[in-house]
Amino acid sequence: MWYSHLKLSLVFFFNQLAKEFKLNFLGSSRPKPIVVSLLEMSQKEDKSSAQFVTRFVVEIYRMSKAHYSLVIQAFLIGLRPSGSFWSLVEHPPVTTLEMLQRVNQCVAVEVLIAEKHENQKQPHTESSRGPGPGTSMRRMERPEPAVPRLPSIPLNSTRTEIFIQIQEKGFLWTPNPIKTHPEECDHKHYCRFHHEYKP
Repeated sequence: MWYSHLKLSLVFFFNQLAKEFKLNFLGSSRPKPIVVSLLEMSQKEDKSSAQFVTRFVVEIYRMSKAHYSLVIQAFLIGLRPSGSFWSLVEHPPVTTLEMLQRVNQCVAVEVLIAEKHENQKQPHTESSRGPGPGTSMRRMERPEPAVPRLPSIPLNSTRTEIFIQIQEKGFLWTPNPIKTHPEECDHKHYCRFHHEYKP
């Protein structure tokens, strides 16, 4: 226990015990980061913007109360010049949240551009013989059924005309009649079609 090294003859008052307690645990506690630690952060050459933003956000959350303008300035000082950097310089954010949202958008764009750049570097090797590795022979044998196209329907047609034209082509089927007796049913709950279509 932490108090086992204390001598009974040295502690006379509670204030002395409290002081010894603080001195014991202050040595092992980690100091809270201050804004100066944010100013010391910088984006390394081998690190991406996303990694720097993640590390910066972790440091922001570890701080108790840092003024947003200092956080924004520390971020701009540590960030390497890039698209997101110049965007923040031209239109400075008002809050830390706005800054992080804009930076995350820029980072997402940078990641997409980098992925596209990597995909363009890879050579496309397609064999002209036979199906690809994911295509089965069974699929190759049967042709794709052609989807019949409806003739163009005039834009000034009514819903009924459109419905009849689609029904004539065989794409719609008449629903089954209602199985209860018409006298027993509440006709207010019928849809428009069942009002017109009676068994």
